[in-house]
Amino acid sequence: MKSISLLNVSFAYSGCDDLFHDLSIAFHDTGTVAIVGDNGCGKSTLLKLLAGQLSADSGRVISNAVVEYLPQMTPHGDKSGGQHQMVELMRVLNSNANIVLLDEPTNSLDIKSTAILESALAQYQGAILLVSHDNDFVKNVNMNKFIAL
Repeated sequence: MKSISLLNVSFAYSGCDDLFHDLSIAFHDTGTVAIVGDNGCGKSTLLKLLAGQLSADSGRVISNAVVEYLPQMTPHGDKSGGQHQMVELMRVLNSNANIVLLDEPTNSLDIKSTAILESALAQYQGAILLVSHDNDFVKNVNMNKFIAL
């Protein structure tokens, strides 16, 4: 079984209290997990730690999985934000990743594109960890687990 784990991870941004202190959690290559919470509580930071975009102050990130991370998107070049977002989402979902990390994947998507994404996620064979404030989207994707920060 492929997985990615945080083992006793602590993390703080410079000059701030710990965002995470001795956090241990594991994610396996099946199921869908929604990470929810207030703005600024560490949802995106958690994904960045799992993706290797940030280094923990202490503890370890352990992975034997192929992980793809899609950060929150902003408009890009000549494509609208939604068009670029869909291209990147489909690239990630069609990769060989065992686990995909999606940070606010419906940002910039219209209703039709969100429905296409929901369908693609339902067919995805690996694990999905996503951060979203879009409650309807989270309900429609049928999350197996919720983590509240």
